[in-house]
Amino acid sequence: MCTWQLARTAWLWAKAVVGIEYTITPAFRITALLMIVGLLAAVLYRVGGNRLGMRLVEVLRSLRAPALVLALLATGITAARPPEFLRHLADGPAATNASLPDIYLITLDTLTAIDANVCDKNGDSVMPRLRAFASGSHCFDRFYTSSNFTTPTVATMETGLQPWSHFATQPDATVIEAQRSHTLPRALAAIGYRTHSITDNLLASPRHRGTYDSYHSTEFAHTTLAGNILREAMTVLPRTQLPKLVAAAMSFRDVFETHLHGEANPYDSRRTYQAVFKLLEREAGRRPQFIWAHSLPPHSPYLPPPQTKYRLLPKGELERWQDLLPDNITYAPAQQPLVDKHRLRYRELIMASDEWLGDFLDELQRRGKLDAALVIVTSDHGESFEKGYYGHAGPMLHDAVTRVPLIVKLPGQRTGQIVDTVSGQADLAPTIIDLAGAGPLPHAEGRSLRPMLDGKALPPRPVYTMSMERQSRFRPLQHGRFAVIDGDFKYEMELDGAHSALFDLRADPSETRDVSALHTQTAKRLQTLIRLQIGNAERVRAQAR
Repeated sequence: MCTWQLARTAWLWAKAVVGIEYTITPAFRITALLMIVGLLAAVLYRVGGNRLGMRLVEVLRSLRAPALVLALLATGITAARPPEFLRHLADGPAATNASLPDIYLITLDTLTAIDANVCDKNGDSVMPRLRAFASGSHCFDRFYTSSNFTTPTVATMETGLQPWSHFATQPDATVIEAQRSHTLPRALAAIGYRTHSITDNLLASPRHRGTYDSYHSTEFAHTTLAGNILREAMTVLPRTQLPKLVAAAMSFRDVFETHLHGEANPYDSRRTYQAVFKLLEREAGRRPQFIWAHSLPPHSPYLPPPQTKYRLLPKGELERWQDLLPDNITYAPAQQPLVDKHRLRYRELIMASDEWLGDFLDELQRRGKLDAALVIVTSDHGESFEKGYYGHAGPMLHDAVTRVPLIVKLPGQRTGQIVDTVSGQADLAPTIIDLAGAGPLPHAEGRSLRPMLDGKALPPRPVYTMSMERQSRFRPLQHGRFAVIDGDFKYEMELDGAHSALFDLRADPSETRDVSALHTQTAKRLQTLIRLQIGNAERVRAQAR
């Protein structure tokens, strides 16, 4: 296990720091696992199993005295200060405030706006039920994520901060300590809301990003992955790295998971939505409720259920988990036809996600909980099947991975409106807080979009997105790719100067032509804007240390 973890850590370091890309295929995993087993067998054969066991017993026996001292010390510390396993918000009396609406924040993982296409009433959509719901809501057609994978984006939605401020910028990173108490659920709890998180994706859980004590409950929806059971069990120790280390060391289980599940997807959004209804039953008599339900589909593996499978891609291709490409890799132009087929399976899974979400909303309606509620449907990030990159994360910030749907239904709303103004994930928490009537988050970098929801004009403002996986949270900002969307223009730059480009999104929505040579002043202005914002974030972060 230690050998496996060492190899995995070395590979992640090489990928992030040196830039080495290597696809870990199932065959590679099996080969590596067999090599480790063979190495252990050789050691046992050389040393002798009995001899090794007796030596281990001798070592443990010699440690009895220090172990006893440590046990007594730990007992004393525990008695003086009991451990905080999952310190959720304390339960208060079963109060009811009918003047405040229930709030349902529903996030579908990895749902790109390009493929969902829910705002455009004329084009085709693989999400007809969400489009129907959006037709009676505010549908934001130019809503951008703060980054390109789950950890930083859900942290932004929760805090109103950009990744350069909350610094949950690697998959296993947490929100910096100084910002954990300034969250959307904590602000809502302060005015009487019961706050809850339900997800089937550990990366989307407050237990993962260190903000679990802003909620009255944090829950995991069931999956059929054997490894998730162990990882979820370890989250009772959220202030340690133990869950992540255990999960990383056990990552060789993926070899077996892909073969055991075959065509069956271990993730099913219906389990997440069922958990929401069970929560509502437990919370009966307590209002108002804020529930954040995050569901992994349509994230990979692209294994749609029978009712939508084969609608776009016929039988005989990409049917089983082991047939799919590994997540988040670069690919050669010759592989584009294969990647396009993966996109069809992805869209079939979107179709299923739409049906599950539609059934959930219908059930809320049947229970009399939908009309008077504030309902937000969005995603944490998109998915790329173009520009030589498959998946998300990594350095890419094109619209396929950073533009997602945002649908906001106000209490009692019947008439829909398409909003074409650029907005971003940092705006989400300030908007919800404003609509609920809570006090503002003190350090939020986004703004409330309520004026647009009330039919008023809101001046355009630049929106930022970034990839900071290579950046240490303990050092000044030196690495990463940053982008700013200002009106029709989108400017991208590597902080070290290795890459920069300017795109006219209105004329070139696929971002194929760098027009920085034609708009030199615009490119220079937007580059200066990014560096100014980074400098401001660095000053605030230095003060928070």
